[in-house]
Amino acid sequence: MIVLGVATLTSIYCAYANIQESVNQTYTDLSFHDALLEIRPTTPANLTALDEAQDVSKWEARLVIDLPAAFNSNEPPVMARVISMPSSGEPTIDKLRYLKGQAPSVGTSDVILETGFANHHNVSVGDTIHLTTPLGVKDVHVAGVALSPEYIWPAKTVQEHMPDVLRRWGAMWMREDALQNATGLLGEVNQVTIIASPEATADGAIRGATADIGSDKILRSETRELQASNVVLGLLVNAVSQMAYMLPLLFMSIVGLSTYVLLNRLVQQQRANIGLLRALGYPPSTILVHYLSYAPLLAGLGALIGFVGGYLISFEVTNVFGSYVSLDDIPVKLRLDLFVIGILLSLAFAGAASIIPAASASRLRPSEAMRPPVPPRVRRSFVERLIPRASHDLRLGVRNILRNPRRSVFTIIGIALAVSVLVVPLVVIDSLNNVTEVAVVRVQQADEILILRSPVNTSEIGQVASVQGVSKAEALIQIQASFDRGGKQREITVMGLEPSSELLQLTGVNGGRVRTSEDGIILSRVFERDGIKVGDSLTLFEQNVKVIAFTEASGTSGFVSLATAQRWAHMTDAANQVMVKLDADADKNYVNQMISGTLPVAAILDVEQAIQDTRDMLRLYYVMVYLILAFGVAIGAAIILDTVSINVLEESRDFATLRMLGIPVISLAKQVTVETMALTVPGAFLGLVLGIILGGYFTSIFSSDLFVLDVYLRPISLIIAFVVGLLVALAAEMPSIRYINRLDLAKMVRERLG
Repeated sequence: MIVLGVATLTSIYCAYANIQESVNQTYTDLSFHDALLEIRPTTPANLTALDEAQDVSKWEARLVIDLPAAFNSNEPPVMARVISMPSSGEPTIDKLRYLKGQAPSVGTSDVILETGFANHHNVSVGDTIHLTTPLGVKDVHVAGVALSPEYIWPAKTVQEHMPDVLRRWGAMWMREDALQNATGLLGEVNQVTIIASPEATADGAIRGATADIGSDKILRSETRELQASNVVLGLLVNAVSQMAYMLPLLFMSIVGLSTYVLLNRLVQQQRANIGLLRALGYPPSTILVHYLSYAPLLAGLGALIGFVGGYLISFEVTNVFGSYVSLDDIPVKLRLDLFVIGILLSLAFAGAASIIPAASASRLRPSEAMRPPVPPRVRRSFVERLIPRASHDLRLGVRNILRNPRRSVFTIIGIALAVSVLVVPLVVIDSLNNVTEVAVVRVQQADEILILRSPVNTSEIGQVASVQGVSKAEALIQIQASFDRGGKQREITVMGLEPSSELLQLTGVNGGRVRTSEDGIILSRVFERDGIKVGDSLTLFEQNVKVIAFTEASGTSGFVSLATAQRWAHMTDAANQVMVKLDADADKNYVNQMISGTLPVAAILDVEQAIQDTRDMLRLYYVMVYLILAFGVAIGAAIILDTVSINVLEESRDFATLRMLGIPVISLAKQVTVETMALTVPGAFLGLVLGIILGGYFTSIFSSDLFVLDVYLRPISLIIAFVVGLLVALAAEMPSIRYINRLDLAKMVRERLG
């Protein structure tokens, strides 16, 4: 069990440390910005005051614009965030690491694709992309594929991120002069990236920059901590880090309790030997040290084996996480400090657990220890009276349980611990599956969401429903905003929809349907973590907005009426997205072509595929959970095996006596089975309850700004855990029954007489 506990610590913590160090090193090597300013279009010459700005070490201006991009004529376009890079040379902030190809040649309109975007769409160096610019369609060639510190986890917003977002959005880079010429924004830039001075903060750099260029020129500011990719990546890595700390502590706690139970029973079994040693003159301190020595021996050997095994497992765990992020290489390091931590944890838990049994052994007096234990008072128990005609094997099994209550309680506790570590990962898996169903599937009733290049009148959106194959179409507005909560800026994706909407159905936290209204905003549950309550007011778009309800929808979303969103976004009778419900037999490609011919469609979100992408993203969590499940099964099996084996060892003399009386081994096996199952059933039920409680804690680790994870466990999962516990207990009997069959009867008689 110590091996498994240390292996868990090593494998998960190694993976976490490998990932975190690689991310931090990439941020440093590629000069990830500390702050970003979105500004009104201007020329770099108007920003030279930033050279003297307080707390600003370095700055760089660039042009960033979202343009529809098509990889071929057979697929709908996606939205490309085209970012300018210097007309000659390389960026000094948010540098690029080229994985394929090379930087665009000076004077060309070639582009560099972000590696996740390129891989998702199978785009290679030399391919052609059709960009739709304000001046018309422009064909550009892919010069290379690169890694950017801004998109290690590709994310448009905290709400929209990989893998789903890559189907409709991605990042690419173009020489500044080429991008300005293609868009008609000659000589203009609209973003400033900033590296803060060594002793300054990002907020200080923003204040210094704002003071020098004027707040009227700044549309939005953002620190690295709020940058979408960094936020999402941080949430995911943080969940892994908490698992790396808490899971080994859980397993080590079980190790400690199991060690106490097993060592205490070992002392009881060896009472006669202890008494003999005390009679021969061995002092109590020698007995104490002997039993205490189990802890360092087991801790050292177990930690060594667990460390080696965990280190080997960490390669696979790191690679799985690495397959999700845009990092070219994540080195797996040998972390000897984890070996030391593993030994210390093992010593702490196993050592603490062995103190009481060791002290109890050292206090035994020779006369008391060498005297055979007083047999329990023999009388028919209440249970035996209920089964007067039961078989001999059944009655013996029941009698053993009732006449050894202390041993029976310890056995039940051991089995409960074993089953609980099986239930914990099942709770997490079911909760993760449930959040997708509750927060995504039940909410989104549309088949497609059309993302428009520019807002269109709602009357035009209404005409979409007349397209053959379209069952229903509804207007939707999506805009980004932020509000201050306790001095902390919180990003929010505001969605505007009609109160009567049937294609986006919001479910309240109490299960009922909630609808948007002019009275205020409906927030997703993640904002409850900030202490926001129904009735509170938020400042959005310079207006006080009342929180009227919370919804199960995922992400950092807020929902308002379409009319409210139109006022905030200055889209009079217009919308920038369309939700579409298709007929069951609709030709999706035909429908998309017809709609794209009438509306300025920039990208099309396939809702079914987006839901599948969400499930795919959760597989990253599943890797950790399945690792827990594997360790949990192993630890549970070890606990049950130890518990059942010691039960048989304690009764070995009785079994030998029954063997000499001619009782067949098959009857003794039935007796062991009765006793084991009678103790396993209540232990398994107790383990289910304990597992649900512990599972609730671990689900809270996974809750984040991406979703709130409620404890959910399917009845079938409870049945699986219960049945697995019973099967493991039955399997654990096999070595014990084999031991009974091979008992040296002559030796047992001599020990009994001696």
